[in-house]
Amino acid sequence: MEFDAAIELSSCVDEAFVRERILLRRCVDGPCHGRRNPQANLDLQREGAGDRMMGVTSIHEACADRELVVPGQARASFLMDKVLGLQGSCGDLMPPTGGMLSLEERRCLVTWIDSMEF
Repeated sequence: MEFDAAIELSSCVDEAFVRERILLRRCVDGPCHGRRNPQANLDLQREGAGDRMMGVTSIHEACADRELVVPGQARASFLMDKVLGLQGSCGDLMPPTGGMLSLEERRCLVTWIDSMEF
């Protein structure tokens, strides 16, 4: 599913927009991160997904010190490593099916995380 490149990145500071345009479309389908039996106990379907990722560390022992989302710091957030394929030995590229997120989707996630506050 293609992301609408015409959408202004300013929309990406809104979690509801990020949920609708990225998380629900790319992360929730199948046995992944929906509210029923979410992988890694990470529900990205319900509102408050950003809050649920703040202060939460990777389930992979080698990266247990890596926080999924560091508010205001997309580059320090393990979530970005996972979607960019920079996770190393700490699990798989996300999403594991349907191909890598588009450049626009990745930019939107960066904007969203960078806009978060503690």
